[in-house]
Amino acid sequence: MNIKKDRNNYNTESLIISDDEARYILSIENPDNEISQMLLEIAINTSNNYSFVDHQTYPRPNHPRKEKRLSPEFTFAAIITSLRCTLETEQRVVNNLINITQSDSKKLNSIKIDYLEEILKPAGMARQKSIWIKEGLSKLQSNQEYYIDSLRQMSTEEARRKLLTLKGVGPKAVDCFLLLGLDIPVFPVDINVFKLVTKLFPEYVTKNPDVQPNFSNPNHVRSTKLLLEGSFTQETKLYQTLHTYLLLTEKYKIVI
Repeated sequence: MNIKKDRNNYNTESLIISDDEARYILSIENPDNEISQMLLEIAINTSNNYSFVDHQTYPRPNHPRKEKRLSPEFTFAAIITSLRCTLETEQRVVNNLINITQSDSKKLNSIKIDYLEEILKPAGMARQKSIWIKEGLSKLQSNQEYYIDSLRQMSTEEARRKLLTLKGVGPKAVDCFLLLGLDIPVFPVDINVFKLVTKLFPEYVTKNPDVQPNFSNPNHVRSTKLLLEGSFTQETKLYQTLHTYLLLTEKYKIVI
């Protein structure tokens, strides 16, 4: 299902990916250039050794595990929580937040800011993150332009512009929310994906062989994102699957 082309027929269940389907999604993608062919081969190789399901962190509407199949509001809160935070701590804090709110988005939206700050303390920047989460959730719930359904019906660029106005939300966080919370096909570029792609194709990112790719350079990150999105079919499931396996390839230093 291509969400970009058919968002009116949104169906969460059709977007849930199992390990078998993740491998199938990779197997039917038809690479049309050297970049897509190499990255697809890398993802397929990694999929033979690592589970897609076991490496899905953020709660979201189409999470493979039922207990984490939650509203986009939880996705948003988890993304903010994860900023400058280790994966292990993020998981512990987010799971605690899910338990305290009993997986109920209404309880998440109504949680008091001081209590939220207490929950977020292990993740660092607790006061800032609690403010960003509360203000962001308020917009998503009370401002029609930011309603989840409204964002899903916008063009990708319009939805991105809206979300970038939320405090504490940068380009990577927005892309994570678009892809995982709203199921809109964009390709988030985190540090692991950036390292892998720039190691293989530095000249496509920097446009200059004498310049070293730098994750702190927004132009380099944007070039990496455009390279990925221009190399593969714009499909939500494919992007979710590819992102997971390219990330894992670099994270676990799998030999290419």
